[in-house]
Amino acid sequence: MKFFVIIYNGFIWGLLVAIIAINSFWLDMRISVGLIIPIAILISVIAGLLAKKQVIISRGFTLVNFILCFMLAFLVLGGKRLTVVPASIIRESIRMTSIGFPVINQVLILFFSLGLILIWIWRPTSKH
Repeated sequence: MKFFVIIYNGFIWGLLVAIIAINSFWLDMRISVGLIIPIAILISVIAGLLAKKQVIISRGFTLVNFILCFMLAFLVLGGKRLTVVPASIIRESIRMTSIGFPVINQVLILFFSLGLILIWIWRPTSKH
């Protein structure tokens, strides 16, 4: 479950960085900003494995991370673009442009919701 929490937080960070990067026309035309998401997940996993403290896998950290990143994405994009841009980034990064934005948005909402629920009900086991 520790890896799921790290991957979940890494996905949130990657999506936020991709949302910020897509606002740069120069950057958006030169790279696929969707590649930022797996890179952020990889960096999160490496940092999570190397870190001595387990802050990143706490429930409170994940909830605050989700809320703050959502608010930042809302401030960067606004309400209308927030329903299209994340789905566009995901759709182009998986190279499935035939999938509609509503389907991807539903999958994202399901992933974020179920992920938060799983993380919230998960109780880490003591190693003592």
